[in-house]
Amino acid sequence: MAEARRLEAWDHTAYLAATVMNLLRAKGRRPVAPAELNPYRKARRERVTDMDEVKAAFERLVRT
Repeated sequence: MAEARRLEAWDHTAYLAATVMNLLRAKGRRPVAPAELNPYRKARRERVTDMDEVKAAFERLVRT
């Protein structure tokens, strides 16, 4: 039961992070899927998100 709770919590966190990144993404960049940010969903990932992209998204969030 604890494992299921942890998986659900990561799904929730990854969804929120992907939403923020997609709201702040640069024009022309492809959207980020929540599965790309969730370490428990590695098998479903299409690509690894570049940490520079994550940092830039959060910097734009802080500036607004």
